[in-house]
Amino acid sequence: MTDDITDTIPVMAKNKTVVEYVCDDCGATYMKETFRCSNCRGFNISEHVRTPDAPKAGLKINTRPDSSYVSKTKALTVSELNPEAIQRTSTGVPELDRVLDGGLVPGQVVLIGAEPGFGKSTLCLEVLSSFADRGIPALYATGEESAEQVADRARRLGVRSDDLKILATSSVEDVLATASEMGAGVICVDSLQAMASEALDGGLGSVSQSKEASFAFRAYAKDNRVPTLLISQFTKSDEVAGSNQIPHAVDTILVGESDDETPLKFLRSRKNRNGRTGLTAVLIHEEDGIKSVSDPSTYMIGGMDDDLSGSAKTIVNDGGRFLPVEVDALCAPAAYGTPQRQFNGIPAPRGKVLVARLTVTNPEQGLDQMDVFLSTMNNIKVSDANADLAVVAAILSSAMNAKSSKKTAWIGEVSLTGQVRGRGQILERVEEAKRLGFDRVVCSKAAYESLPDKVKNSRKIQVVGVRLLNEVVHLL
Repeated sequence: MTDDITDTIPVMAKNKTVVEYVCDDCGATYMKETFRCSNCRGFNISEHVRTPDAPKAGLKINTRPDSSYVSKTKALTVSELNPEAIQRTSTGVPELDRVLDGGLVPGQVVLIGAEPGFGKSTLCLEVLSSFADRGIPALYATGEESAEQVADRARRLGVRSDDLKILATSSVEDVLATASEMGAGVICVDSLQAMASEALDGGLGSVSQSKEASFAFRAYAKDNRVPTLLISQFTKSDEVAGSNQIPHAVDTILVGESDDETPLKFLRSRKNRNGRTGLTAVLIHEEDGIKSVSDPSTYMIGGMDDDLSGSAKTIVNDGGRFLPVEVDALCAPAAYGTPQRQFNGIPAPRGKVLVARLTVTNPEQGLDQMDVFLSTMNNIKVSDANADLAVVAAILSSAMNAKSSKKTAWIGEVSLTGQVRGRGQILERVEEAKRLGFDRVVCSKAAYESLPDKVKNSRKIQVVGVRLLNEVVHLL
């Protein structure tokens, strides 16, 4: 008698089901029940049941279509595609055109985010007003304010055109239907988190609603070639609130920065499928709206008359433009056992490295026994490494109580070994310093040697090159 092994295998084992828990936002899959996705930190987790033979969650598309399937699209070569130039339309705000790399493109979806009080709604209202003044129908959809509130702001901005329509609703379907009915040439949605669709479950502002709303507005914008501005809430870490798929749905992401100590507002492009990224717009919020600041130098540096200790200036590259920044430092005997280090406007890790390097290079200054407080004027955020030399000059000037010339621009990066480096765009920085009234520029020796002779020998501005950090002391 022979035993059939298959008779010992339970029938249920062949049809055993597998339970998976899938994040609806990012697609991450978990075998154990969880209430929060460890990948995107979202809470939108759903349960999926499948058999071992079924495709895994997220892989429901047939990757081996049969021969009867006919593609609805055709692959083309580069030469077959029309090389027509991108047509851009001005927003009516010169600095916004700058950060968009020339203006809005048909069908472009722009996500604008900043902290409350930046002026996002005012900026978008000015853009729509500019389109309406040119006879282009514009729709402003608000889910956070009443139509009367938006109209009151529009009157203060001087909006008069009847081509600008205001729609107070939280329904995605209402916005799209109204835009289609009036033939809108530009749309603004304020805000994305205040929109919801009747076709979805979930409350207003939920992750699923904001995600689907962003995809719906993108589809309408692309199908009808309508530029669309989406105002969005951002987290404290400058990330888009809600689903992490929203940044992928839009073409452009603009992030605003502002500070109570300065009237200036900075709008930076983090993503732009239709142009360059990393560009910066400088704006100012006045009573009659947000205005472009073509020359922000007067807001970013103090006077050029009095020489003070603990102060140094530099020229930084911020979003494709060269801006003057004043760095102020205060060095005082440590009030407690451990010296304090405090930095505003300069990344704290970078500031601590520079203080440590100065402590080793110039031990006679006694920085290891001194508190060091450093700040840029108006707390302007500086990420350009070529501001290192100005930070060093300000700290040494304060520690030595030596007056530093207000008409000297310090441009250079300081390495961990105490070498002064950096030569990128030095000619443009020197020209900007000369335009602003500086009479001396201190930079790296390599940068100095890269300059043309007419600049080295110029009578209008003196350029000095240094190789090592300890040479800075003699130039204060």
